[in-house]
Amino acid sequence: MRILVKNILSIISSVLIFVVLSGNRVVAFAQEPSIDLLVSEGESIEQLKEELTEVDNKLEFIEIPEINLLRIENPNEKVQEVIENSDEIDFSGKISDKLILENNTITEKNVDFPKIFQYSAEEQNIETELLNRLTWYINTLTQDKKAFEYSKGKNIKIGLIDSGVDTSHPLISPSLNLEKAKSFVKNDQSIEDSNGHGTMVAGVISQVSPEAKITPYRVMSAIDGESIWTLQAIIRAVNDKQDIINMSLGTYKYETKKDERITIEAFKRAACYAFIKKVLIISSSGNQQLDSDVNYRENKIMHLPGDIKGVITVSAINKNNQLTNYSNTGTNVQYTAPGGEIIIDENGYLDARELIYTMYPLTLPNPMKDAGIPDGYTLTYGTSFSSAGVTAVFANYYSYYLQIMQKKPNSQNAHKFIAYNSTDFGVVGKDSQYGYGLPNLIRAYELISSNKNH
Repeated sequence: MRILVKNILSIISSVLIFVVLSGNRVVAFAQEPSIDLLVSEGESIEQLKEELTEVDNKLEFIEIPEINLLRIENPNEKVQEVIENSDEIDFSGKISDKLILENNTITEKNVDFPKIFQYSAEEQNIETELLNRLTWYINTLTQDKKAFEYSKGKNIKIGLIDSGVDTSHPLISPSLNLEKAKSFVKNDQSIEDSNGHGTMVAGVISQVSPEAKITPYRVMSAIDGESIWTLQAIIRAVNDKQDIINMSLGTYKYETKKDERITIEAFKRAACYAFIKKVLIISSSGNQQLDSDVNYRENKIMHLPGDIKGVITVSAINKNNQLTNYSNTGTNVQYTAPGGEIIIDENGYLDARELIYTMYPLTLPNPMKDAGIPDGYTLTYGTSFSSAGVTAVFANYYSYYLQIMQKKPNSQNAHKFIAYNSTDFGVVGKDSQYGYGLPNLIRAYELISSNKNH
């Protein structure tokens, strides 16, 4: 199974990057069509709204009261003056610029594809054959599928904050719960995936935890999105009582820049809200091959949400259980899991077996048709998929715990149990590359059973 690379330099890394301009006490309000405010804890958003509407009774607001975030649409100069002089506001600025999604699905634009398989007339189910051959990550995360004998995620709810999903995909639709699904994309209420990333992430989750239920919260259009949509989605998923939130995305923000601090603080508040409500956020570490500790120490740059305390951050390993050549590292990393990797031989061929084979929207053009990949599937790589795998692992653990103990586990206790029973890579103990290591579900299950018997 090989793919000839025409121009490997054109294959970009898979990271959801928030490109957000924000600020702390931005003065040039007149140039902004809207202003975002983080109101001080203990202060009332409603009271501030009353003060502002006394100045202009035509003001329109978007608010996230759980984190005291208030957006004011088209404030006039008098409103801006009130904001500037208010003691009730910690940060003001803008959280509305675009999100850019960089898929690293291998596409025909940058790669030449010979047929990676030749199918005989007798082979009736190509899709099943490819799933069996290429989904090595399932075996890695489930101990060669032995963990499925204990649990497949039944009765556990996962909130997927991403670009939506292909709700018609036959391998994903059984895993979806659309009752509380929502799009936060402006003027587009569809939860269908017009990008591809969300469907790929959902594909990994549904293969590793096939009985868990995924609720999509769409924050990306076909080409971009906004950070405030993501903040709204986090709070909505927590209030919808999702057990786990998957965020296979990230952004890099300077803590020292006033125009970026408000974004950091808003995401910290959202993560804290989830933590208090005992909802796990599981996030990708990022694909820039950065040491987040060094990046923060030298540049005061934070990777969000992965660098936020309380978030479960996941790095990526390849098929040989080695850290990939793109994965970010740092003390924020809690676990590692398969992310796939570009492996090229001496003849310039790329090995498809080293990548992540997952679902792709049937509604979008197939970027790998000439490679022999069926419609609805694709090859990709990145920490987006390692975090998806760990999300599925936690769902399976929650489900087994519920089955044995007749209640769901405390989120932080679940983290401790899974960490304690993970397969350690790298230096002994927790480290900045692999965290606590690769989760080992069977070990964790056996500890639950042992505690039940005692």
